Order: sequence, then structure tokens, then C-alpha cells
Amino acid sequence: MLYRKLLELNAGDILHGSYGIEENEIVLSDALELDTMDFAELRSSYESMVYAATSHLPRLVEVAIADICHRTNPRSCTTRDFETLFAGAL
Repeated sequence: MLYRKLLELNAGDILHGSYGIEENEIVLSDALELDTMDFAELRSSYESMVYAATSHLPRLVEVAIADICHRTNPRSCTTRDFETLFAGAL
């Protein structure tokens, strides 16, 4: 379910970047031409990725809450717990 949600977000909400998996971690990357990039483009790319990740948090929390691992975990986690965890990862 998580991978499907990330692919859906890639297809609709991220203009030049995408979610991916690198060494068992979910990453968000942006595709820019390094040879001609200036500071304004770098800043714009960074702000775009932060905006995308921040705006996707509620949908990713929904996936985490619905995940079978969450439902069978002996330690209870709330929606707020996931929001705090994900926001801290930004």
C-alpha cells in the first residue's frame, strides 16, 4: 500500500522529483541540470521538495495507520505520533 501511494504521489504531485528507495530508506529527490543550476534554482528545488513532503504527510500517515504492522503492533501509536515521527524526518 505504501509503495502504491508513493507512485501515485510521484505521478500527480511532484513536478521534477520523485520518491524512491535507497538502502531501505524512502527518499525524495529532484532532477535538475547541475551544469547550469544557480542558487535560485537550488533554493526553489529545495522548497518544492519540502512543500511536497509536508503536504504529503497526512496521506502517508493514513497509509501508516492502515498498515498491518501498525494494527498488530503491541505498542499503540496515534495519528499524532506518526505525524511527529514523519515531520521529524524532514
